Amino acid sequence: MSEPPPDPGAIAGLVARHAPGARRFLAWRAAAALPALLTAARRGQPDWVMGMEAREADLAPLLATLPHDPCLHLRGLPPIEPPPPGQAHPLLVRAQHGLRPDVVLVGAEDAVRGALGATRLLRTDGLLLAPPLTAEQEDAIARGFTVLARLPGLTALRPRRGAPPAAPRPPGRHAIIVTVVGAQTEAEWEITGPSVRAYAAAIDAELVVARDGAGLPGPTLKALSIPLAEAFDRVIMMDADILVRPHAPDLFGLVPPEKVGAYPEARHFPRAEIAAEAAAMHGVPPFPPEDYFNAGLIVLSRSHLDLVRAVGEGLVGGTHPEQDTINAELRRLGFPLHRLDPEFNLIATGRHLTDWRCGWMLHTAGAPKATQRRRFGWRRQDFPRGVVWTRQPITGRGLRLPHMVAQAARIAGQEARVIDPDEIAVTAPRGFARVMPNGVAAIWIEAAATNAPDWPAVARLDGLAPGRWQLRAVPVPEEPLPDCALRVQQAGGAAPVLDGRLRAEVFFDLPDGAPAIEVALGGSGAGGALAGLVLLRDRSWPNGDWHPAPTVPASP
Repeated sequence: MSEPPPDPGAIAGLVARHAPGARRFLAWRAAAALPALLTAARRGQPDWVMGMEAREADLAPLLATLPHDPCLHLRGLPPIEPPPPGQAHPLLVRAQHGLRPDVVLVGAEDAVRGALGATRLLRTDGLLLAPPLTAEQEDAIARGFTVLARLPGLTALRPRRGAPPAAPRPPGRHAIIVTVVGAQTEAEWEITGPSVRAYAAAIDAELVVARDGAGLPGPTLKALSIPLAEAFDRVIMMDADILVRPHAPDLFGLVPPEKVGAYPEARHFPRAEIAAEAAAMHGVPPFPPEDYFNAGLIVLSRSHLDLVRAVGEGLVGGTHPEQDTINAELRRLGFPLHRLDPEFNLIATGRHLTDWRCGWMLHTAGAPKATQRRRFGWRRQDFPRGVVWTRQPITGRGLRLPHMVAQAARIAGQEARVIDPDEIAVTAPRGFARVMPNGVAAIWIEAAATNAPDWPAVARLDGLAPGRWQLRAVPVPEEPLPDCALRVQQAGGAAPVLDGRLRAEVFFDLPDGAPAIEVALGGSGAGGALAGLVLLRDRSWPNGDWHPAPTVPASP
């Protein structure tokens, strides 16, 4: 019979008594106690609260019950990179990442091994919280800990000696390089840039934004940053569609200088056929498909720059041209690969790990959500005597702008809901889910022929909390917002809570007891394109019994 979870008050009391200044909390195989640990941490100003489980499947019930707290992190996979000898326990990976918790909570299933792993993490003023231990278990960890208190369901212990210091980062000049070319990428960088700037400052790296290459094929653009990269000893080359959460570990300290750091996405996605195609197309021997990596974030030393130079010279091709070329070139040049865990390049594709709480670096490449309501939109072409509408597929890449806005809001502590072109009900001939010439999926409102109050685009949202909400319109790059009416009302025909014109941002107050709302676009006006709508609720706004949480600082 499993032990009942410890009393939340007991956890909070022990933290307040024995670790009053704690800011970083880690739970190992203690899912039942994680909500209590988060509550205890939130009595102060935590940097992060991380819950680790042995398997990804163990995260599923947690994702459904735990709050979207900006400090909360969930991890549920063993490391991809083979650990050094004697450091196989998952807790020791946190030490290799440079993360030093102030409080470690271990569950009953792995209490002794978890406690021994915590000796490599905690300082002498740190705190270990464990389930009740048998005399034999206390003997097993006696050399590492002193018992501070025994409560029903919980034991508090203090390390006898501090954890060894993290290995220093190799010296040199470091930079993060982001390629930003074109209106779509500029729009993405406007959303992600603040988080990347904060990360660069936190790890003492220069931020370089490369904007050359207009008119060239997209897969070749990274090569243009090579002259910029040559000024540095080491660089992180990062796509503009990646958000970085506060306190992310220093990748320059994690990846050895002699290796290329990248996430082998083939460990979690079917890439065997793509890897074989890349090897054949670029004339290199077949390589292990499980090590086919994502090139949206790579860590390089100056000696590795020929890897990226290849996408600017000769053949660039494959299913994912830039990525396939870089994968093949790594094998041609013989550079060793340091396999980053998915938390350093969390790709949104509908798996458990796509939840933003499961990563440090959130990559919005591909589909931004698990499923799509519709798989097609419409393409508009004007000609001298009329208009042609034809069906076109909607891709995840086209949908991602409003979802990027929502993710950026969530990691800053706001509640966010998205209405994208796939989720809004449109009625022709005035309303369309449109695929724009630049590939962005848009909510398209045709100009009104009369002043009739029709609503050709309507979305329904359930489960919104009462209180003040901000509705933010996400424009299509290089397009003005539609000139149209906007109405927000409770489902069921109640009086509108907002009735006006579409603007970049508007506010409305949702009363208690509203089961759902309808957001409608239309009315009179000239119409136009909209990438999506994002509803934001600031955690600092008072709302009944809800207690606002402090914001998350951007320091490491």
